[in-house]
Amino acid sequence: MQIKTTKNDIIQALKTCAAVGMSSALSTLAAGKLTVVDATKVQIEATDLDMFVVVDVAAEIEGEGEIVFPLKKMLALVETLPDTAVITMSVSNKNKDRLIVRHGGSKNEMAGFPVENFPPSMELPHAHAHVVCEGKELVPVIKRILPMAAKEKDTSMFSGVWLDFAEDGVWLVASDRNRLGAERISEQSARTPYQGIIPQKAFKALAPWIGEGEVGIFVGDTIVEIIAVGAHVRTRQMVGRIPNWRGVFPENFIASAKLPAQEFRQAVEQAAIFEDPAEFSGRVAKMEVLPGRVELSLSSQSGNAFAAIPAETEGSCSRGFFIPSLKGLAKAFTEEEVSLNIAESELMLVSDDAPGFRGVIKSLA
Repeated sequence: MQIKTTKNDIIQALKTCAAVGMSSALSTLAAGKLTVVDATKVQIEATDLDMFVVVDVAAEIEGEGEIVFPLKKMLALVETLPDTAVITMSVSNKNKDRLIVRHGGSKNEMAGFPVENFPPSMELPHAHAHVVCEGKELVPVIKRILPMAAKEKDTSMFSGVWLDFAEDGVWLVASDRNRLGAERISEQSARTPYQGIIPQKAFKALAPWIGEGEVGIFVGDTIVEIIAVGAHVRTRQMVGRIPNWRGVFPENFIASAKLPAQEFRQAVEQAAIFEDPAEFSGRVAKMEVLPGRVELSLSSQSGNAFAAIPAETEGSCSRGFFIPSLKGLAKAFTEEEVSLNIAESELMLVSDDAPGFRGVIKSLA
């Protein structure tokens, strides 16, 4: 088996696989499995046992075979090469578990692992529901939804992305308990309502591959498969029952404001600098809707922040919001303008540039 490829063709595949495989402390899992598919393509696979990622790599290939190699060493080696480097890989004649990598006058040989020790890939025998959408349309949705989820160290369903197949379409939803965001990715009506919870790391792993062509999401009993052009993942669903997320969004508001998204995001980020988790008041930003402007302020033992943002406003009010919740909401938008709608106990954010998205956080007063 001899494989000729370029750094440009293989580097992103190695980075994607390394992000998955190297998250495990087990040596065999911190490895990539390279398999010859045909004369023009190999696949590199990695796993942390909860998720498998498979990435295609264009190459010129002689022979057949497969080998399991250390991802960290292979990635480090390829990163030392110039961007236009041509790389030749082959299996040692003396030891089938050793991979030889050549470039120009260099020859590097690395010890691999027995192929039979690499975990078998999980299968999706039957999909109860699926959706196919354009990658270029899915990318901004993911960027808006992921910041609404809890951090990955939270192993509950709140660190995942909820997939809701409903009568009014297919929705991506995420919440960290204090904030929630939802956006429809397809108007396809579900014949039978179905829900699944996808670990956010699945979307992060495929991020470099989503954007060109179609993306398919297939949901089974316990497994979800996401297929993009050039890569796919299979992951275990997270355990949990998705709550009635639609009931979270308020319908009546006491004040509203339309303001520049960048200035709003900047004000939130500056207030977050002075957040003090040790004191309750140091975690809360005060938002006031006043005629012609929105004021955001935070005061803590480490300092004070204040910003006045020009806005088109209706009504007036003053509410407090946890800074982490505001940051997640602010990150959801890169558009020019956003609309803030304040209810008795919630703040809902929408944008004309992303009409399918709704984000909401709880207020404290």
